[in-house]
Amino acid sequence: MCMFVTVLFFLLAIHLSSSRPVDDPVSPVLALLSQPSFSAELLQHVQVLSDPKMKGRAPGTEGETMAAQYLASQLGPLGFRVQTQRVPLLRYSVTQASALTLAPHGSRALSLTYGGGLSDLRVALAALPAVFAGYGIRDAQHGHDDYRSLDVRGKAVVVLAGQPSGGAFAGLPLTYAGRWTSKYEVGMQQGAAAVLIVHTTEKAGYPWEVVVRSNSGEQVRSPETPEGSLQVAGWISQESGEQLARMCDTTLDAWFAAAEADTASAAMPVSVSVDLQSTFMDFEGKNVLALLPGTQDSDDAVVVSGHLDHLGVRGGEVCPGAIDNASGCSMTLLMAKAFMQANVSFARSILFFFPTAEESGLLGSAFFVGNSGSIKPLACLNFDIGNVWGPTHDISLLGKDKSNLAAAFTQAAQAEGMTVSGDPAPSTGLFFRSDHFSFAKAGIPGVWMYVGHSFVDQPPDYYNKTVQQGYFNSIYHTPRDKFSADFRPDGLIQQCRVCARVASMIAYDTSFTPECDTSCI
Repeated sequence: MCMFVTVLFFLLAIHLSSSRPVDDPVSPVLALLSQPSFSAELLQHVQVLSDPKMKGRAPGTEGETMAAQYLASQLGPLGFRVQTQRVPLLRYSVTQASALTLAPHGSRALSLTYGGGLSDLRVALAALPAVFAGYGIRDAQHGHDDYRSLDVRGKAVVVLAGQPSGGAFAGLPLTYAGRWTSKYEVGMQQGAAAVLIVHTTEKAGYPWEVVVRSNSGEQVRSPETPEGSLQVAGWISQESGEQLARMCDTTLDAWFAAAEADTASAAMPVSVSVDLQSTFMDFEGKNVLALLPGTQDSDDAVVVSGHLDHLGVRGGEVCPGAIDNASGCSMTLLMAKAFMQANVSFARSILFFFPTAEESGLLGSAFFVGNSGSIKPLACLNFDIGNVWGPTHDISLLGKDKSNLAAAFTQAAQAEGMTVSGDPAPSTGLFFRSDHFSFAKAGIPGVWMYVGHSFVDQPPDYYNKTVQQGYFNSIYHTPRDKFSADFRPDGLIQQCRVCARVASMIAYDTSFTPECDTSCI
């Protein structure tokens, strides 16, 4: 179907005559961020954006429109010419679904009720041959190919979540090859008709409830359908995976062991059948953009981002998305205010970017990267899941080993009395799960300024208990992600101050060019 391309044009004459060049451009910004009124305003933004009246801010809904209007109402009076980029999207929902049946040859079938994650507009598959393909990885860099002895054309492929913990992957964080999106992409490239991923919380990095909630009800995707797309793509629970393994006269543990030993790939004595009827509708989501124009290389821009969308209403309940990502959206908004009111001129532009459809696969940011008009993004500094739990000794920089931005962040953190740390949960693949990754895939350095590991005046296990277990394993992507009076602004302000230092440096010092190392991803 047709995709309408929106090209952005920014008017650059925004208070340029009254801004002043200084030798230390970040100091006025930091001074504003230090004001108690800014901390109070930051939490107010989080509360407003996560209010149930916003209905979870799903793309193409009244809630998204309300969020975009709120951002414009805050940015406009500051002097920004706010731009809304319309993002072509497709909404679909399954209206009728047979059980997805995995039938062993000569035995009782395993019948899985549709619970989300099965995609396409019309699917009718009958007795499709099934193949087990280990982790579903083809990765030349690490010399791993689960498909090397398989012909999966027109078949259903069952794979495990995550990646091997040994061999060439030993000691590595989750690579893109182990990410679920990559498993779908590889299966499609190999000609598979369906890819089913067996979930475990350990390998996926989040519980089954997150998979169900994120993939149930109305779904959003790009209206473009690549040639050879999968007809069915989805997840199987660990319990169902164990039943499926027993149908194949083995166990799920044995499958994992074989996948670790790279000896797992084999045809399965199982066939797959499913019949899905879906409705779909084209619509447009809204990216919101506010540009602080540079005085010299105005087309070059450092991007500060925080997605505005969340899951909307799921199962009749509003998912407010206070931490994910009213917090990051509010931090980006506060940064825009601080930079504009600081009244400092920069050689390069700074783009404050509020993408939509992040929760649907980074669709808003991906569309912008391909349709940025005259703006040339130099780097993306991304806020997502802000630190509402209190100040830390460190800032976690996801993607710190992938570009020369690491040195800039190290210097900025040191100036704040902090250090830069890596991913606190490297097996969960957080780096691939927010909008900076759209930039990284396009060869533009992108980092996620995430919650630090070491909390001030807290025990060493505070991050694991409070953030990993308390948030990700019980609140993340559920209706329980609500605004709380317990939210603290000091950790959020720390993140803003570090970001302000790096954004200022890139925008001010044209001798520094953000560059990826071997690969941005």
